[in-house]
Amino acid sequence: MLPLLHFAGEEEFAVAAAFSALEAALADPEELDVAASFPAQNEWALPLDEQRFLASLVAHLKPQHILELGSGTSTQVLARASLQLPAPCCITSVEHDPDFRQSTARGLADQRQAGCQIALQFAPLVLGEYGGKLLPVYRLRPQRFAASCPADLVLIDGPPAALGGREGTLYQVLDFARSGTLVLLDDTHRAEERSVLSRWQDSLGDAIEVKLLPEFSHGMAAIIVREPIPASELWNHRLRLCEQDLESLVSPDQTFILVDQDLASDTLGRNRRAIPFLERDGQYFGPPADDATAIREVERLRHSKAAFIAFVWPAFWWLEHYQAFHHHLRARYRCVLDNDRMVVFDLRS
Repeated sequence: MLPLLHFAGEEEFAVAAAFSALEAALADPEELDVAASFPAQNEWALPLDEQRFLASLVAHLKPQHILELGSGTSTQVLARASLQLPAPCCITSVEHDPDFRQSTARGLADQRQAGCQIALQFAPLVLGEYGGKLLPVYRLRPQRFAASCPADLVLIDGPPAALGGREGTLYQVLDFARSGTLVLLDDTHRAEERSVLSRWQDSLGDAIEVKLLPEFSHGMAAIIVREPIPASELWNHRLRLCEQDLESLVSPDQTFILVDQDLASDTLGRNRRAIPFLERDGQYFGPPADDATAIREVERLRHSKAAFIAFVWPAFWWLEHYQAFHHHLRARYRCVLDNDRMVVFDLRS
């Protein structure tokens, strides 16, 4: 049973409505008599239990705009379900494979003839920068979406792991979301998708709420958007989350070592006393020449009362490049935080 939370305000009401629709769809998909109208199964098709759930969710959520990344059987299910709604629903379906796009277009002929508004967009995969990461994303053309309003429901079913995976997709679609947008991630039985969910939670924090729905054939997760973080703000949002983490770990009277390539010191050092690493006369001096230098310097600062050392994501390469230094920290000190944004060791232990 999903929690039904009590909110006040328009945005909070939208979030509560998404939770309610999700709970209702999970409760009754087997009651829908839809099996005969759904497409035949193949190895790429959405499993029948997930088809029924998707149709039920559309019925309860009553979206105005559905955005789908990765077309196919799911597109037909969404189209047929949207035709049953009392008000028009537009569907934007995005596909990186031109052959899949063509076969999906042929399968949608009946729905389009019945009045379903579908924009089927071919969008090759490109690299995009999101919060300091280069990730594969779709080259979207928003001006050709089926609707200009934010998406109420998003289904992420691509790109495949072999082409870089799906981490970039949520950051991308948040530009087209609102508070209360419900995002579904398929295939969460796979380790790759579970890892993606973890990185989304690390990068977005309380801006989203993640619910695993493992009872489905391929596994599925529902992500409720509480605050749509634009891609242009993702870097700063991650920094704010790091700042919150540090304030929960480091007391105001303590000093910590900050390994961040001098990219975030103004933010992360404003409420706590941060020492850049390496440092000369309190200023960032650059990365160490070797592991021995890094070990010697961290021990010197520890004896000078530095209580923690924090690695922020732009400097995660240190943990791979300076392997002996990394092993020294892991072997001697307790790691008190390890996520996709920051790794922190307690130097007091």
